[in-house]
Amino acid sequence: MLNDNNLNDHSIDRKSISSQLEYDKLLSLGIKSIQKYSGEQWTDFNLHDPGVTILECLCFALTDLSYRTGFDLEDILTKEDGYIDRDKNSFFTRKEILSTNPVIINDFRKLIIDRVPEIYNVWLEPIMSRNQMSFCNGLYKVIIQLNHKYVNAIEEIKNEIEKTRMLNMVLGKVKNCVNDTRNIGEDVEDYLILKPIEIKIYANVMVGAKEFPEEILAEIYSILYRTLNPGIHFYTESQLQQKGYSPEAINRGPQLHKGFLLDDDLYPRARFIDPADILKAISGINGVLIVQELSIVVDGKKYERELCPVDNEHFLFLDYTRNDPSINLINENFLIPVKYSLFSSILNTKLDDITRITDTPVEQTEINRQAKQDDQFRIKGTYHKLDEYISIQHLFPEIYKLKISLEELMNNTSPEKEFEQARVKQLKAFLMLFEQVIANYLAQLSNIDNIFSSRMSENELYTYFTQPVYEVPGAEKIIHAYYDGKRKNDQSAWNTFKNNKNNYYNKFIQRKSETDITFEKRKNRILEHILSRFNLVLHNYPIQLYKELYNWDKIEGRMTMGLIWKKNILGNILPLLKNRNQAYNYSQEREGRKMGGFLEKMHRLLFIGIDPKGIDQPGNEFLIRRLSPVMPRLNMVSSSTETVGKGHVSIPETFDITFQDKRLKIVKETDSFEPTPAGIETGAKTAASGELQFRQAGISFIKHGININNYQVIVDDRDKKTILLIFQTPGQGYWHIAGKFANFETAFRSRNEFIDYLRKISIDSEGFHLVEHILLRPDLQSPQFGFNIMDEQEHLLCTHNAWTNFEERDKNIAKLIGYAKLKGDQFQDDFESQFEGICKLAVVQSEHPDNTIRPSVLKYLYKDKKSELNKLYHRMGLNLVKMAESSSYSYMKVKSLVKRTNGEGMPEDFFNFRATLVLPSWPARFQDNQFREFITRLFLDNCPVHLRLNFLWLNLKEMAAFENQYFDWLTAINKDKSSLQVSDLTDNLIAILYNGIS
Repeated sequence: MLNDNNLNDHSIDRKSISSQLEYDKLLSLGIKSIQKYSGEQWTDFNLHDPGVTILECLCFALTDLSYRTGFDLEDILTKEDGYIDRDKNSFFTRKEILSTNPVIINDFRKLIIDRVPEIYNVWLEPIMSRNQMSFCNGLYKVIIQLNHKYVNAIEEIKNEIEKTRMLNMVLGKVKNCVNDTRNIGEDVEDYLILKPIEIKIYANVMVGAKEFPEEILAEIYSILYRTLNPGIHFYTESQLQQKGYSPEAINRGPQLHKGFLLDDDLYPRARFIDPADILKAISGINGVLIVQELSIVVDGKKYERELCPVDNEHFLFLDYTRNDPSINLINENFLIPVKYSLFSSILNTKLDDITRITDTPVEQTEINRQAKQDDQFRIKGTYHKLDEYISIQHLFPEIYKLKISLEELMNNTSPEKEFEQARVKQLKAFLMLFEQVIANYLAQLSNIDNIFSSRMSENELYTYFTQPVYEVPGAEKIIHAYYDGKRKNDQSAWNTFKNNKNNYYNKFIQRKSETDITFEKRKNRILEHILSRFNLVLHNYPIQLYKELYNWDKIEGRMTMGLIWKKNILGNILPLLKNRNQAYNYSQEREGRKMGGFLEKMHRLLFIGIDPKGIDQPGNEFLIRRLSPVMPRLNMVSSSTETVGKGHVSIPETFDITFQDKRLKIVKETDSFEPTPAGIETGAKTAASGELQFRQAGISFIKHGININNYQVIVDDRDKKTILLIFQTPGQGYWHIAGKFANFETAFRSRNEFIDYLRKISIDSEGFHLVEHILLRPDLQSPQFGFNIMDEQEHLLCTHNAWTNFEERDKNIAKLIGYAKLKGDQFQDDFESQFEGICKLAVVQSEHPDNTIRPSVLKYLYKDKKSELNKLYHRMGLNLVKMAESSSYSYMKVKSLVKRTNGEGMPEDFFNFRATLVLPSWPARFQDNQFREFITRLFLDNCPVHLRLNFLWLNLKEMAAFENQYFDWLTAINKDKSSLQVSDLTDNLIAILYNGIS
């Protein structure tokens, strides 16, 4: 039986256990124990001794327990249908547990190739700065190459609008795929669909006389297509296993629908074509003898030996549909005629075979079959009725009369028979103590999956399982809960009793086996053990504080909030692990915005947005919502406090009331206020009493108002009739009148309703918003990028002359450094003509724009101070040369800047792998300083290590202002990220976040 000691014992040797539970050994050990402890009181240990007979039967029963425990684990877990319940036991397929949301570039490539059938290949290229300056990391450019069929389909369309529609459809699929799986701190700046540029390959190919010309020419063009556009092949799991790949390597990355892709097959984008590669590819075909006069023509330019470049916006498209192939087949100096219709048909078949789905229909069938098996995966075993118990009393010899009906014995009322009846009943009762333990052991064994299950239905709230021993002969005369000595032999009543699972006997043995406290402790340990399998350790502090503040007066029973919390996390373990770094998909529609895997995980770990009653099924959606509107009757107002002397707050006028032999100071209603820096005027209507008033209460009232100890219900001494509900903030010397009532019952009910109201406000207000700074960046093509170049003491050397786009700024900095390296001591020569429109030089050690001057103006101002001008140029040139020669810029900095809407510059580092967590300061849990520190540590522990998190706590008024901007921005970027509305909203958000973290 599972007990507290062996929950964590991993060193149990099942063979040693089985050997110790062999019948002969058990009997021998039992007799030795009897001899040891009975002393001289028991002298006969032969087989005819009743005690030895009982021992024999018990040893046989224990041997049976050992036999059943020795079944294979899959058989122990198998149910009556012959299968193991995967979900109950947290068993997952390799694909489910080993795959993740895309993380690296190749993961995204695989996912897009798998999900968008119209494309042949895709590349994600990080947008980098050539000058190693601090720039906006995490940005990518997605480059798409359509497959040959889709290219041909588009080329055949004459309507340009329809062509654009088809391209936009593909683009939309790719965007949805990327945005839905995007990781926090990353984004795509641009999507580019490569345009086909025709490539023609001219060659005379000498082939053997026996070759089929149409077949070999189609093979040549097929090989050329593979060479120009290397194919991407989907593999089956069995194929990769044969190649030596482990299950972990096969299933690494995102789940794919069409098979598995290898990283080695994801080639980088070709930047040039070498004619030698073409020559080698054709020469390797069976039947080709020699290749003569090979040349490549792209965009009217011919390449024979030199490399053929491929620009950034095109891919080479081999047009194989022409009726006059540019490759000629020759045999013995004679041109071989080709039937072009037959050649075209064979070539189309070959090109279909090399598309990225699979090489053969057999493999695709195998992939579909494997996918279906994974979806319907069930673990099969042999079912054994493990909990079936047969009484050991059937094993006893007839002389013990244990198998004879007690009713039959009781029919004879002679004194001798009554004495015999008593002895039989005593022995039965004695044996049933052992039998109950044995039957419970079998119940425990058959419920192993319920013990280690995250499900907790009403019938599964146990870790120690029991079962009744109704099948013991005469049990109806032994079980006191049924037989009271007066009940007659009534089979119908006995059957009714047995069928009632809630009879007193069942309840008694279950209650004695496991208390509520024992269940909670053991189930907690079991759930924590299962969570540890997934490398997930939960901190109980959030749930403890939640119960302390919000649930202190609730009776939980066995289904405690802590168990509900852990069971819900286990029920959603796959998406939580798979999408733990997944960001919010900003292209979602306004209604029903999912918050993304990372935010969902953090909500669950902090017990935010969780139904405390446990109604949370796998797949429930966590949606982005506003936090400020949940307080409709608690509105922020400015605090008006009177002062006396040097800033001292005036004491409000009070009167005294005697309560429980104490004098309480009560603030008069007319002057009722609490002096705080920022107050809230509260009012809440209750069903019991109308409206309660808590005038000018501080934000701490949301926390203190849910504590029943801060209220008193008293009689007003002034009229001896009115019942007052009064409230006191901890540490304050006087009480406020919250309401007046006619009787105590109404006052208590009103207080309880108001506390529940405040709890709901706090719970519903809990949450947070994660703003990724990279989504606030300006368009890289917009003229909003500048720079400052500093020396090793961080003194300004020069700055940009005008704001430019991202690429142009990079070029300007590179030009500056390159010029300094080239000119050396002659740095001043031609500087004005080269950099007049690019930069301005600092004349004093300050970044203020008024202290930077263009080269032409500088030359005019210093025309009579050439030595000073030379020093200025020498200082700048020397530092730029050092910068050019150094592999790191430890002694010198290039500060990248971004222009805001108001014209001011801000560090571009603000957008570099940064995010701000915006949290409300008013919920009761969030007012606890230790909980705030816990939130900070938890986020830092769970967010990607490269992401820098800032934390911004806002009061109700500030949160309302932030959310007005934030949710308008979310709606706007879904429509058009480059609109003026987005620009204004973005700048407003930057102002809130930048000022909050500076």
